[in-house]
Amino acid sequence: MKKYAYIWIGVVLVFLLLAIWCFRKTPVSTPNQPAITPNVTNYVATTSPTSNPAKNITSQSVPNLSNPTNLAEAYKAYDRGLIDKDQLRRLIITERSKQSLDFYGKVIDQYGQAVVGAKVKGDVELDPGTGYGKSETYYTETDAEGRFSFIGLHGLGLGIWPQKQGYDYDLKLPSRRPDNYQPDLNNPVFFTMWKLKGAEPMVHSQIEVGIPCDGTQRKFDLLTGHRVENGGDLTVSFSRDPVNIVRGKHFDWKLVLDVPQGGLFEITDLYPNEAPAEGYHPDVVIDMPADTNGWSSSFRESYYLESRDGKVFGRVTVHLTGDYEPPPAHFEIDAYLNPGGSHNLEIDQSRVTRVGNGNF
Repeated sequence: MKKYAYIWIGVVLVFLLLAIWCFRKTPVSTPNQPAITPNVTNYVATTSPTSNPAKNITSQSVPNLSNPTNLAEAYKAYDRGLIDKDQLRRLIITERSKQSLDFYGKVIDQYGQAVVGAKVKGDVELDPGTGYGKSETYYTETDAEGRFSFIGLHGLGLGIWPQKQGYDYDLKLPSRRPDNYQPDLNNPVFFTMWKLKGAEPMVHSQIEVGIPCDGTQRKFDLLTGHRVENGGDLTVSFSRDPVNIVRGKHFDWKLVLDVPQGGLFEITDLYPNEAPAEGYHPDVVIDMPADTNGWSSSFRESYYLESRDGKVFGRVTVHLTGDYEPPPAHFEIDAYLNPGGSHNLEIDQSRVTRVGNGNF
């Protein structure tokens, strides 16, 4: 009996050991949380950086400073002596030539009225540094409000010239797109043309003389271009203290311009084509003490002229060089006069009578 009892105990132990082994091979899961296995298809292996990062940079990502393609590279290349000053200048011009020249303008006449149908010339400056004046020319026209625009142009600068038959435009007036201009359709740049009334015969008087430095008067007939003892259209006197000066050293001086039967009116108009009806001063005094800020020994100014009790109108430019030593000083008069009593000062060079001794 004991023998059978030991056999059954052995069988039970074997089954118990098998049960324990099977239990250890089965994965253990907690309730509501299934076992997780790796998803190898979404896994991306990363490589560690090399000890020499430069080996991973391609030759295309390194700028070739011997052949720069932008200004930043150009300045670096110049600093390192890889390009010369002329090459740098050319690259700067090339880069600047890419700037936009968009522009909005409006053309009016001297009365503030829109100039309709004016042809506007636009010169695009491309390379002024070569000395060849390279440019491209474009044209547009003003609309019913006198407006015009240049859009889509690129270059170094834009010159602008409105033109229309029966009108005049002085190119000494603003005729270039400002470098700091900001395009604004609602704020156009104004260009003022002069609507011609029709030129009349003129007398062009040019006088070049020496003038005393002690205040002695000199009288001039501007219709004949001669100095006269009495009458005339313009009386001039100049004095300086001392009379005999040391050139290069400041001195006191005074210039007096007098119109016995009329007066002078300083010209500030864009176009000096019409003498004003009133506002003339019978004399103009220019007083220049030696301690004046911005002291100068010379003077130049332009005036409207009314003379001979309103029978003659014109415009006159006077130019004094007061530091000639020994005396006299040097004085010039350049005048256009309408002898017919009209205020119209439009000039037709084919109808001008020239008088005087000047050649300037």
